[in-house]
Amino acid sequence: MSKRDEIRPFFDRLIMVTSISQILFYANFVPSIAMLFAPSSWHNLVFIFALIFSIGYVTTCTFAEIWLFYDAELERRKDFLCNSLGVNITELQTEGYYNNESHMPSIIKMGVNCFENIFFSVNNLKITAWRERVKAFIWLLIFVFSCLMFHDKKIVLILAQFTFSGVILIKSTRQIVYKNRVQKLYEQFHAIFIETGITHPNQLIQIIQYVMDYECLKSSSKTLLSTKIFNEHNKEWSNKWDNIKKKIAISKDVESIAMVNHDNRQSIEQT
Repeated sequence: MSKRDEIRPFFDRLIMVTSISQILFYANFVPSIAMLFAPSSWHNLVFIFALIFSIGYVTTCTFAEIWLFYDAELERRKDFLCNSLGVNITELQTEGYYNNESHMPSIIKMGVNCFENIFFSVNNLKITAWRERVKAFIWLLIFVFSCLMFHDKKIVLILAQFTFSGVILIKSTRQIVYKNRVQKLYEQFHAIFIETGITHPNQLIQIIQYVMDYECLKSSSKTLLSTKIFNEHNKEWSNKWDNIKKKIAISKDVESIAMVNHDNRQSIEQT
């Protein structure tokens, strides 16, 4: 467990704004349905509430995905490089976020750190992706039921808009796809570090490729992992990771090639 994480507030703000956007999304469902049954004298008031909720949802959702998510991932990526390569590119500090201090700053350590990130991510997503499947299935049942039972097509249209929106069905699909792709990357890291082991310098290129694939995947998916699930299972998963990293096999010759030579870097900077 991380003892110090100055990057966490970036994610806390992101989670807060994302939660607000989801509340506004579901709140907008109420005036949308109320508009169908409320007296005509109430329509203007109900419309104003629907408009406020819609604008609030779009604004907070856009702000979270375009601005806050980028900032949080950028700072986390800087810390990842600091810990992996022994560079100093951020003033924010973390302690105990990674558990691979037996490796010197190197491409190898960067790969092991990413392997650890993916291990925790895939275990988190195994739980949340299942929940998203259930949520999407329930909404689909409600939608199908409404198509069969309601003669008023306006109700069906409203339910269709909510069911196939970015919060319900699309979000569920995005998270399931994300989980499957993270699982594939985990298998690739497991194969190169444990099943075959690092025995040739060319495998360093594979490590860099897998790390870049994971960072690109995170940026494109814009999927937050559940902090609650992480806290509940952190000790269990940390123990499993400790057992996994004991099996990592790395040739000493390749590890020496992969190390970052800070002396050479400093001499270059001085010239």
